[in-house]
Amino acid sequence: MLVSELAGQVPSVANVTYHCELVADAARRRRVAALGADLLARAQSPAGETGGLVDDALQELIGLGAARNAASCDAVGLASAGVEAAVEGTRPGLPTGVADLDALLGGGLRGGELFVIGARPGAGKTTFALQVARHIAAHAAPAAGTRRQAP
Repeated sequence: MLVSELAGQVPSVANVTYHCELVADAARRRRVAALGADLLARAQSPAGETGGLVDDALQELIGLGAARNAASCDAVGLASAGVEAAVEGTRPGLPTGVADLDALLGGGLRGGELFVIGARPGAGKTTFALQVARHIAAHAAPAAGTRRQAP
């Protein structure tokens, strides 16, 4: 596949609203499925009362409908926030440990970006990538819910 063909198959910012709506629709489907599973479990439970089951189910379904109407895919807001942060240079990046590379990247590596390291065989591409990963692991804040073990 040629690079020019690849460009036509990659989602672009022009389609962000469509993709956002797909994600929101999938999330709604998961919430409806979870509600259905919960209602089924409650209906089949011998200890549960069925008197309020229908009322509870209706209230939860109405809540899902209200959430759908309240949530929207603000594509312009999402895109403009990212562009504004990039222009102002306020997008946080993970420093690679190589000052010149960090300067070229505008502060370091960021999520959602793809970097390709290219060189001849034996030039140290893997070693370089491992050194960057090691630097990030040693100096970046730990992710939520993780612990670093003392050396």
